[in-house]
Amino acid sequence: MSKNQNKAKKSFEKFLANSEEYIKNFEVKEYVLPKISLEVDINRYLIRSNPILEGQIAAKYTYGKGADGIVKINFRNNSFISSKEAVAERIFSFKMVDGKLNFSEKLVLSETRGYYDALVTFIDQYSGENVTQTVLFYIIETEYYISSDLYEFELNKNNTLNVKATWASNGKPYSIKAFESTLRQKINYSAKPDSEQKIFFKTDLNGSAKIEFQILDERITFIEILISPVDAEKQVTRIYLYKKRNHIETERPFTIDKSFLPSIEPLNINWLNQDQSVTTQSLLKFRLSRLQSDQECYIARYLVLSKLSIIEYEIFEMCDESDIQIQLDERFGPFSSLVVYFLDEHKNVTTATHQFELSQPTENYLNLSFGSEVVRPGDLVNLTMNTKDYSYISLCVIDKSLELIQETNEFTANQFGQQINQLKLNPYYQSNYFPMDDAFFPRRFPGFWQRPKAMLDLNNEGLVVLTNLESLNSTLADIYPVYQNVPMENAVFKEDMNYDVSTDKNDQIRKDFREIWIWDTYKNGDKKNFSISSVIPDTITSWVVSGFSLNQQHGLAIANKTQITTFKPFFVSMILPTSLTRGEILLLKVVVFNYFDFDLKNVSIEFLKTDDFDTVNGKPIDKNMVHLIDSIPAGQAQTVQFVISPKKIGLLKLSSRAKCDFAGDTEQKFIKVKAEGLEQSEASSTLINLNNTNHTINQKIVLPKNVVNQSESCYVQFIGDFLGTAFNNLNRLINRPYGCGEQNMLDLTPNIYALNYLYSLGSSKIANMERLIREAKENIVYGYQNELKYARKDGSFSAFGESDPSGSSWLTAFVLKSFCQANQFVNIDQNVISKAAEWIIAQQRTDGSFNEPGRVIHKEMQGGVDSNQTISAYITISLLESNLESKPILKSIKKSVKYLEKSINLVKKNSYSMSLISYALNLAKSKRASRSAKLVGKKLNKRQNGNIFIDEENESSDIEAASYWLLTNLLRNNVDESVRIARALVAKSNSLGSYSSTQNTVLALQALSQFALKYKFSEKNSVKISVSLDTEHLQDITINEANILILQQIKLPTCAGSVQIEASGYGSVLIQVVKNYNLVKVPKTRNRIFGLKQNFIDKNDRVLHVETCARSFNETGMVVIESGLFAGFEVQKKDLDGISAQSSLIKLAEQSADRTKVAFYLDQLDFDWICINWKMYRTHSVENLQPVIVKVYDYYNIDSEIDYFIAFFIEYY
Repeated sequence: MSKNQNKAKKSFEKFLANSEEYIKNFEVKEYVLPKISLEVDINRYLIRSNPILEGQIAAKYTYGKGADGIVKINFRNNSFISSKEAVAERIFSFKMVDGKLNFSEKLVLSETRGYYDALVTFIDQYSGENVTQTVLFYIIETEYYISSDLYEFELNKNNTLNVKATWASNGKPYSIKAFESTLRQKINYSAKPDSEQKIFFKTDLNGSAKIEFQILDERITFIEILISPVDAEKQVTRIYLYKKRNHIETERPFTIDKSFLPSIEPLNINWLNQDQSVTTQSLLKFRLSRLQSDQECYIARYLVLSKLSIIEYEIFEMCDESDIQIQLDERFGPFSSLVVYFLDEHKNVTTATHQFELSQPTENYLNLSFGSEVVRPGDLVNLTMNTKDYSYISLCVIDKSLELIQETNEFTANQFGQQINQLKLNPYYQSNYFPMDDAFFPRRFPGFWQRPKAMLDLNNEGLVVLTNLESLNSTLADIYPVYQNVPMENAVFKEDMNYDVSTDKNDQIRKDFREIWIWDTYKNGDKKNFSISSVIPDTITSWVVSGFSLNQQHGLAIANKTQITTFKPFFVSMILPTSLTRGEILLLKVVVFNYFDFDLKNVSIEFLKTDDFDTVNGKPIDKNMVHLIDSIPAGQAQTVQFVISPKKIGLLKLSSRAKCDFAGDTEQKFIKVKAEGLEQSEASSTLINLNNTNHTINQKIVLPKNVVNQSESCYVQFIGDFLGTAFNNLNRLINRPYGCGEQNMLDLTPNIYALNYLYSLGSSKIANMERLIREAKENIVYGYQNELKYARKDGSFSAFGESDPSGSSWLTAFVLKSFCQANQFVNIDQNVISKAAEWIIAQQRTDGSFNEPGRVIHKEMQGGVDSNQTISAYITISLLESNLESKPILKSIKKSVKYLEKSINLVKKNSYSMSLISYALNLAKSKRASRSAKLVGKKLNKRQNGNIFIDEENESSDIEAASYWLLTNLLRNNVDESVRIARALVAKSNSLGSYSSTQNTVLALQALSQFALKYKFSEKNSVKISVSLDTEHLQDITINEANILILQQIKLPTCAGSVQIEASGYGSVLIQVVKNYNLVKVPKTRNRIFGLKQNFIDKNDRVLHVETCARSFNETGMVVIESGLFAGFEVQKKDLDGISAQSSLIKLAEQSADRTKVAFYLDQLDFDWICINWKMYRTHSVENLQPVIVKVYDYYNIDSEIDYFIAFFIEYY
């Protein structure tokens, strides 16, 4: 995955019993690994009358040592309130020592009721790295809770009510507090008090107390007790008691401590051999005993349930005791239940249940262990695996820093247990069932109807009971109010590991900083204990190992995570930003850590000489830059700073070294340096066909005048199959953001055409074939599962899923076609396909056209008088290419074809609509197919030098129209016309083999792949090519049948002069001359339709508040605004997630994969300005910041409609 620097979607499937499928989606992106973990444990419950901000915070480096620095807590009210009200916001600052902080501060809350949060930021003392967490708070209007153990009283007896008071904020005892209680006696619930009695009490150290009273009046049926503190602000707690009745008790749903309730179980199940390990071969022994024997014997029954099925059913005689034996076998799942019941002479049902589970969900196991807990960087490490023999073991060992970025994605032993636990839940009353859910509340009596215990037992085991027995009917249960305590977990800080701090005089060069150490699968054969050895990377960190074992006989086992730490007592660390732009000045922080138990004297820190960087004065670094430190105390660190500036572009190496008399360490890292200005790329494509002939191409390399110095790079690339360029770049066909449901299809649809074509070649001798097929299938799976995020409950799809007001007919048709075509290569849920098809058919009007209830982000589809015809033609094509043959679909196609036949004359002036309708009619074999093709031919056949003319002003839509025209000619077997169109499309492809948008890329690849399948120009290739630059011979290459899918490149020594390419032999070759460069100035917009501006409206030491505004003078489709980030600045995901709330037009905000820019997606723009407010956070010290590019464009017309804005940091900061 690391090879793909663009956003990739991955999925993880888990299969359990009952053929249930669980899917987890995740993304792989570029990142900068954090090195500090932050554990925040703040009391989240604030009492309004006395709010205290208190808690514990811990910060640790990933290798286990505590971090020193500053903790800032920004406490704020995030409610939506009137601007006239003051917002309670306070900033607290604390110094953290040894990685631990305890704090307690008094707060003042505003009168506004809402929610509060706190942004906790830790800033490392040495590196300046900051880590943040957000904590949400709950405002508690009461100070304490009171719970009781009594819900009824008895007449003419001494009644004792045990109460317990706890702090509402943390659940601790509300001790040594004086209360007064008022006991009100009532004849019934709604009556006025008949009498009142004052009782005073004080809680003990445990917060407990007793209230004793006696009721002598037999008329009293209801007691209300009001409890409030003495001499304090009144907070009243009410407890209700009812006169004890003589009826069968039912379990009270609100009870916290069940010990308060009397036992009502008349039947007991005792597991006699419970101490044994339970396997699928175990014999379980149970003894049934009646607790209230009436000397009668009854006919009883027992059921054994497992995996939601009845495994055993037996009838037996139940007297005082009976024994039951259950022999387990393969039918039993991880969780099973024994249910016993009988009917007495009064038709009362007595039940008892007992659950049992297998000792292991499966018989397999996996234990992982390292030979040592702590090793040095670059050591050879042994990892031992203990599992069943003949198992497959998959291991993943990653840098712990990866877990700090976001929640890990691996399937853990705990998650496995949770998934297994689902098997013991019955389908009728799930784990979130609350007994009050099926309660019926009478209007005039305080209580609720509740199922009797026997019915609860049967229902909770998944049994549906159909009966007319009165004993199983619901009964009236009294209300029993008990106030829940609010738990407060104390922070647990792990003790520091004991490291070997022996001296290390070796000056080790650390340069292997992989984040993934091991990612592999092993087979252990007949060895239960199996070991591997591997050199651990050089990162000073902890490594987390996880894995699972899969055995054909014994099943799945997942190991508990374990760790190993790479550490040395003396090391150096460079703090680098994500990237730099040439000309910027980096204040490079280098931190030296001393974890010896003694001070180090005379420590030197060096930045090693290099040709890639200059000093701040522009002088070359031709010798080491040195800082001397007199002393570094034991257990501490020192930071020095080197001021450097990159003078080259590319991936540049930096090396720093620290040494003293006892130890030494050298760290070598790389940083990406970009050229200043606006990145540009051009590709000139030529498709040649040889038949034992020669062909010569002469092309002069010309660059614009305002090219940034040294930013240019030029090369010539060749591939024997003109589709091979795209197939080699399936993961990055479009170098633009794609975060909506339609753009995501680029991960899926082109791969379908690639597989169709690759399988047609049918030669195992072709290099790259297996890799391309494997990657294409993986891309389809990832694209399919990610697209499901944009599915709606009604079966439709839309650009942003459920956040859109409705589904889109256009996008749903696109998805339907793609899913149906992908089904031959991967498993696609047929329910998704059928629901999407049903939804589309439901959108068809009586005249055969299709309604579009959603917003179409494709401009060519949405505007003008032809919108009904184009969308209807598009949907008809999708239904036809889906090859679904149900009667409703065939009927729908027939109606839509009739509508399109009538519409062809209405769109004569629109070549795009004409080509779309003509292809639909030809695909449907309509009677008017020939006539429609002739009309399109006259419209589209504007030729220059024999080729189809694609207008640069409308290139995006012209490519789509030409693609539909090529598909039409392939259906009509027009060879000459097909070749001309194919040449025109290939000539417009870029260096990745793609085009400017999702739709024109997908359509062009569909048309070109079908063209290649039909005519197979690449079937026999043997071409020799010679490349020269200004008569200087550069290189010869050969293209043959074995390497037709390998992209071969020759880099030109300079981007000036004339390139001469001579080809001879037979076969086809795609030749592309590619120019990459940066412009000093942005190009002028030909037809300015956008307005764009960016301001920096606020600033402080760490945060830059940005306002980006845009508008349009014309109608647009979906618009994207991109803004670069200044070097040393980042954005936070939580900020981006909240941006869509600023306007209904803003659908999404996301950061680019390389973390250098952000993109904002808008439904559309009009003449009114739309402003987006967002923040950049400073993470590294960089000076002389180069300007960043801000641009706005219509996603589906990027070539002709784009506007730029240059944001200069110096003007605003």
